[in-house]
Amino acid sequence: MKIILATTDFSPNSENALYYAAELAQAVGASLYLMHVYSIPIPVSEAPVPVVDVSQIEEDALTQLNKFKRKINQQIGNGLPVELILRSGNVNWEIEEFCKQLQPYFVVMGAESSGPVGRALFGAKTLNAISRLEWPVMIIPPGVSFTNLQRIGLACDFRQVLDTVPVNEIRDLVKKFNAEFHILHASMDSTDSMNPETVEESAWIEDLLGDLHPKYHFIKDKNTDKAIARFADDFQLDLLIVIPKKHGILERIFEHSQSKSLVLHSHIPVMSIHE
Repeated sequence: MKIILATTDFSPNSENALYYAAELAQAVGASLYLMHVYSIPIPVSEAPVPVVDVSQIEEDALTQLNKFKRKINQQIGNGLPVELILRSGNVNWEIEEFCKQLQPYFVVMGAESSGPVGRALFGAKTLNAISRLEWPVMIIPPGVSFTNLQRIGLACDFRQVLDTVPVNEIRDLVKKFNAEFHILHASMDSTDSMNPETVEESAWIEDLLGDLHPKYHFIKDKNTDKAIARFADDFQLDLLIVIPKKHGILERIFEHSQSKSLVLHSHIPVMSIHE
């Protein structure tokens, strides 16, 4: 049985992501694991540190996780298998180690807030998870509820297609939801044209994903992140897939989203899948 791992720090955004993950798990026939990682303060100076009652921390965390589980059961029913996972330590390390054991289908996380006004799609924890985890990571923006994924987009620069595009994962997802599939070619140079190498790589994409009947789109804009956001909005995508490690353009999008609090899209979940 497929497994979806949903992580939570008990913030409103992460709680919302749990319910999204539950609906997603039911849709794909997966079991759901709810995971919380807590940290214990470690003294870094001679100043006294208040005594921490670890048992109380664990009790409070389990109480909260069980509350989420009950609400999920109320909304979806008891037919969805839900497991609770509690760990202590570094959040990203614990998630990664648990994923090695669990081999999840997806990891679902809530988007982190950048402040009272602007909301960054990728905060420090989510950006770190995208960089470290080998498994697909889905980031759920605040307030977004699960709907059947009718339109799925892939942001791709047509470079090193054979080495970087995770064909099996994308095909499985698109076919699972019988989704309309869009492939977006993004370029930062408005004067750039499709050179022979790019044309050849685009042919490889057609060979690899042509059975999904993709619709191709081309964007040339110096503000690539904003252009992709507009595209996702205009075509009402339900999910945008990105491949952050090997694509320089997309790497810069993540950096801008973190440092300048640019929102890739405030209403659309984004999934990163490594090659």
